[in-house]
Amino acid sequence: MRRLMRALHHRGPANDRGVVGVLVGVLISGGVLLGFAALVVDVGKIYGERAYLQNGADAGALAVAQACASQQPECSTLLGAENTAKRYADENATDDGVSALDSDLTFPVCGDDDLGLLPPCPASTETITDCPPAPSSGAEYVDVHTATRTDDGSTLLPPVFARTLLGNEDYDGKKVRACARAQWGPPKTANTIAVTISTCEWKQATSDGTVFAPYPLDPNPATDPLFYGPFDRVLRLHDPQEDSSTAGDDGSCQDDKAVDGPGQFGWVDDPDSTCSVFIDGGTYSSDTGAPASQACKELLHKAWTEHTPVYIPLYSEVHGTGTNGTYTFDGFAGFIVTGYHLPGFKESDWADPSNDCKGPEKCINGFFIDTTMPSTGTIGGPDRGLDIVVLTG
Repeated sequence: MRRLMRALHHRGPANDRGVVGVLVGVLISGGVLLGFAALVVDVGKIYGERAYLQNGADAGALAVAQACASQQPECSTLLGAENTAKRYADENATDDGVSALDSDLTFPVCGDDDLGLLPPCPASTETITDCPPAPSSGAEYVDVHTATRTDDGSTLLPPVFARTLLGNEDYDGKKVRACARAQWGPPKTANTIAVTISTCEWKQATSDGTVFAPYPLDPNPATDPLFYGPFDRVLRLHDPQEDSSTAGDDGSCQDDKAVDGPGQFGWVDDPDSTCSVFIDGGTYSSDTGAPASQACKELLHKAWTEHTPVYIPLYSEVHGTGTNGTYTFDGFAGFIVTGYHLPGFKESDWADPSNDCKGPEKCINGFFIDTTMPSTGTIGGPDRGLDIVVLTG
């Protein structure tokens, strides 16, 4: 090649136009350009295909995990879970709108869940196209394995140039694979409304976490009272400065650590005035004010109107008084607001109007549900009926 270049160079500038043609002819005959084309085009197609498959696996794993965590119909059978994963994989195959679960695996959708629906996953190959080894025992998760499928039904990604290379005449393409894992469980970190109640009150309202109201499906409160009334609870404003000496053995949640009467709640310190706080385990600060902020008014009214849940941190202990008061984190709970009675701000309880607070009382009414929280966070908190779903592999 060096000798050829020198010879062509000595022929002079008048022949430069012919140089390009000669070089291209030599490179093609030697397979160099075809090799580069195979590298750039075919390998690029493989990487693009894998990106689509990974997006589909991610979306499918999240959808199946969400269904399993919420015990939705899509997770009532293994076939339903597989169909859900396949649908999301197809929707992310932007090339041709089709993809596949990996047919080389007996169970391309596998994992571990409380109901025993998902079959156990095989040992991980620990390759880039496989999910990592199974998480620790007791963790609920799903793995979704996707693979190539073209619109003509083939499971091989066809080559463009690779077959033209010497010795590659029989190369029909490559089956590309991807895997994604989603886990679900109670969070230990999350963004929530700036309201908190004691775990003791939550236990009383849910019979120690065994009785939850179903998620409201009907947005019209007029049809709900007879059904949701028995679940309805009244949470009265709790003053962190309350004297703990009033504690008694009356069966309530009042004691010398959680200074808390029956059904009480407290405001959480909200430095950004958004009615949203980030709880990261440990302790969080109290807010001694009685009125709701404008942000909390808007959030509570939206939740009351639309029957959408708010997510509340629970505490096991309260320490200090006034601005020095702190709560000890003990999990998160999902809560449907049915009414409220706060200074200059109130709405009647649509589930049970007889629970409406009156006069100087400061209350938030509602009931607890077993649900998932649409939030990123870290799994590992106490189980209080609220889960998050996160991609972990």
